[in-house]
Amino acid sequence: MKVLHNSQDTLLTAAKTLHRQGQQIDEACRTMNKLHGNLNVAETLIHSMGSWLSQWHVDCPKVNINVSGVRQCIQKTEFTVLYGFARDEKHHSGSLVISENGVELLSSSHEALHYFGMKEISEIIVHTPWEMTLAKYCIGKPDATFHVLSSRLIYILQLLECLVGAKLSYEEPPDHIEKDDSRQCNQGNFYLLRNTWY
Repeated sequence: MKVLHNSQDTLLTAAKTLHRQGQQIDEACRTMNKLHGNLNVAETLIHSMGSWLSQWHVDCPKVNINVSGVRQCIQKTEFTVLYGFARDEKHHSGSLVISENGVELLSSSHEALHYFGMKEISEIIVHTPWEMTLAKYCIGKPDATFHVLSSRLIYILQLLECLVGAKLSYEEPPDHIEKDDSRQCNQGNFYLLRNTWY
């Protein structure tokens, strides 16, 4: 009788376990049905949005961007210049060497006077078609500036335009340009044509 009683308890426990597992399976089925319903709703919404968006016709014009290859072809180029530490100081003969990495100022004996890395240049001020000032502004110490005179400044500026175009600034021409002063007239024409010289 005791064996039969223990068997009955074991069967009751197994029946309760099976009942709980059946409830869990039913709950999982209900969750799956809800997910299936949500997926059907999402599919319907996506189909409706696709139908609505297909009615819009946005014309996207093709734009051909011609990227200048000048920067890629820039080699180290040397220009004969006159240089001074300020515009009103005495100028000496030397050379300006421009490369993709920076601008180097050399004396007439090719002694390195100063090197401006392209990222170090704060501003390049173009005064006239033949003179400019390179400036490196420093905090806590004197600024480094060089005034440069060159008959080939136009070609120098063409290279600098490709390398640090955003740092180039042009002084405005004088308010009054006399007709009999060819130097001032040329200066005024330069500022009018400075964006189309090449």
